[in-house]
Amino acid sequence: NRTYLRLLDLTSGREGRITHTGKEGSLIWENGGTLLFPADREEQDKEPKDRRKAPRTVFYRLDPGFGEAQKAFSVDLDVTDLRHLDGLPGNRQYLLEADVDLNAPLRAGMEDKTVQTEEPDPKADDVHVLEELPFWHDGGTWCSRHRQTLYLFDSLDASLTPLTPPRFQVTCWDVRGPYVLYAGCAYDDLLPLTAEVHLLDIRNRSDLLLVPSGAYRVDDLLLAEHCAFLAMSDMKSYGSGQCPDLFRWDLQAPSPEKVCHMDGALGCQTLSDVAYGQDRIWRSVGDDLLFVRQLRSHTQVCRLRGSELTVLYDTPGMIRGLEAEEVTVAEAAPDW
Repeated sequence: NRTYLRLLDLTSGREGRITHTGKEGSLIWENGGTLLFPADREEQDKEPKDRRKAPRTVFYRLDPGFGEAQKAFSVDLDVTDLRHLDGLPGNRQYLLEADVDLNAPLRAGMEDKTVQTEEPDPKADDVHVLEELPFWHDGGTWCSRHRQTLYLFDSLDASLTPLTPPRFQVTCWDVRGPYVLYAGCAYDDLLPLTAEVHLLDIRNRSDLLLVPSGAYRVDDLLLAEHCAFLAMSDMKSYGSGQCPDLFRWDLQAPSPEKVCHMDGALGCQTLSDVAYGQDRIWRSVGDDLLFVRQLRSHTQVCRLRGSELTVLYDTPGMIRGLEAEEVTVAEAAPDW
């Protein structure tokens, strides 16, 4: 399949393709108005098929109003998400999430003693040793001894600094200024249903544990202007399938405040690949929260203001993404 980037001018209604190779990934907007996206336009951009070699993700930068995309930088990791860090010196640092294979040789600053250090068998690509549960991801890939890891990346010198421990699985995260809010857990054999939540200050690497493990399943989280929002479930009534409650946390307070019950799933359960910074299913506008809620036969866009929940939009279709107070309906479908 070929993928292109297209640009829509909301003022004039003009729309057109702005890339031509058909090998572009999902984009992120940078503060200067440029687009940053992964692509394997050249032969050396492609990720090595040999698992003994480090993976690679190459990013290109494009000014939509002028010129062709230029190679911005490459990262020796299998990058699954990337966001620019605003307000830091040099304006050149990014926070990225990468899929790290603990079966592969040491790379990118990981220091896990359980990682294989000797030269692997050339036939290793044909064999998958299943040591953990789960071992297969819903997207169709092996995940035994794989971890989603957060890194700080400096595009000037291509330096990578791991921000989470080697065996910690990051499940969701958000960034605002120098602060990173993330959830996940460290495990060896069986991935727990619950997660812990941390607040990390990039400037001094201070890492504060906000929610300890064993209490909640964390579906998603969001950093707002003066607080954080968390979708969490204690699973006491209906187990792992229980719909989450919404919590607001003034980060100066000792604990989060439960503001409402979702009575539905957060976002839509769509069969699509994870995008770079796109397809977000909730956004903060000031201290208001806008989010997508999936009910049994329809999907809604809701606003949470204080403890008041208001339905802004309702459709029998699927809502793919949410940006501020504008929403795109990805698919109109009959009642399920």
